[in-house]
Amino acid sequence: MDDRTSTPPIAIHPPDGSFADSFGAALLSARVLDGQAIDRAQRAAATTGERFDHVLAKLGMLSEADLAAHLARFLGLIHYIPGERTHGRLLDDALPAPFLLQNRILPIEIEDETLRLAVVDPFDPLPIEAIRHVTGKQIVPEIITGADFDRIANALYGDQRAQAAREPREASDESAHARWLGSDEIRALPPRKRGAQESADLHDSAVTAPSWSLL
Repeated sequence: MDDRTSTPPIAIHPPDGSFADSFGAALLSARVLDGQAIDRAQRAAATTGERFDHVLAKLGMLSEADLAAHLARFLGLIHYIPGERTHGRLLDDALPAPFLLQNRILPIEIEDETLRLAVVDPFDPLPIEAIRHVTGKQIVPEIITGADFDRIANALYGDQRAQAAREPREASDESAHARWLGSDEIRALPPRKRGAQESADLHDSAVTAPSWSLL
């Protein structure tokens, strides 16, 4: 039974230090990892300043697919699995391929005034907010693995991936989104305050902010 039509638009705020405790507790409760493994990953995250879910992947504690599935469940999102829904390129005029490819986002479905996006990093709010401004639609993110994103992006956008790869990665800069989307609305987005930890995390395309929640 498909209950996606009743899914409300969701806004996700990036995680703070409590994310490692909360997500770790969820993984422990689901018996995905034991306490020793979670403690090791949490200590590694605290030492390196990397995000907890990134550490889980780098340490090989969870496969990319399992991590995406458990993170989606934890956040109350859908884990997007290619093949369950077929789609082509959407909103080409509004969302240029280089912008989507660099931010690792794919528009996958339009339902009335709601736009569903498959996103590799659901905690990166700027490109999602930029898409909302440009399209005027409510955004519902779904989590996709990096490997699945690459396969779909290759099939849909082909040679345009090479062009995106040559461009500097500026996902943290509102001006970069304005450049890709050509919209004065994006230039008008209010600047965000960033802490020292967030600046470090941007090297891994992560965004750290004072709090995280589902709205």
